[in-house]
Amino acid sequence: MVASRRVFDPFDLAGAVDPYPTYRELRDVAPAFYNASRGFWALSRFEDVRGASRDWGTFSNSEGVDLDELGRTVFGPGDFLDTDPPDHDELRAVVKGRFTPKAIASLEPIIRDRVRTLLDALSSGDAVEQFAWPLPIDVMCSIMGFPQSEREWIARLYAKVMERSPGDDSIPPESLEAAAELREYFIESAHERRSRPEGDVVTMISQSEVPD
Repeated sequence: MVASRRVFDPFDLAGAVDPYPTYRELRDVAPAFYNASRGFWALSRFEDVRGASRDWGTFSNSEGVDLDELGRTVFGPGDFLDTDPPDHDELRAVVKGRFTPKAIASLEPIIRDRVRTLLDALSSGDAVEQFAWPLPIDVMCSIMGFPQSEREWIARLYAKVMERSPGDDSIPPESLEAAAELREYFIESAHERRSRPEGDVVTMISQSEVPD
């Protein structure tokens, strides 16, 4: 394997401006790239990624899927993304009914309406802040069942969770505080759905029992 001239580092904020030249070079020169300083491998070709995702015996998720443990920090232990079959399949089965092609297609009117609303309000400012960020957050909240009145607050907190300081790959204290606040909100929502179920993903999770 020929080493890439670039050092692929997901924490390099400078590379985040336009990462595609790096991705292209990885595919062409180093499709299985090892970052020695951070201790991870990066696969960049489709067939390699698909093969690894299906071979959990070799490429396990049980040690986590985030370099900075962000997922476990926000959601706590037990995230089904950090598990392998058969545990992963059992946890995934709880919510898979809301992510079938038919269920996803049913979201189209909601997404179209939200896109129109955001575009109508779009000004000459930052399109990412005004459109690209709130749209997926709003769709996620619709699926989960979080009320419209709380979605702007959730979006602000999640943006705070994702903030990083240039040159520092640690999770800032402010991000940890926002993650703790979000996690507490998720827990409270689940407790509420146990006594007052609704037709949303939070209800599906709170009402389900997974075998030991």
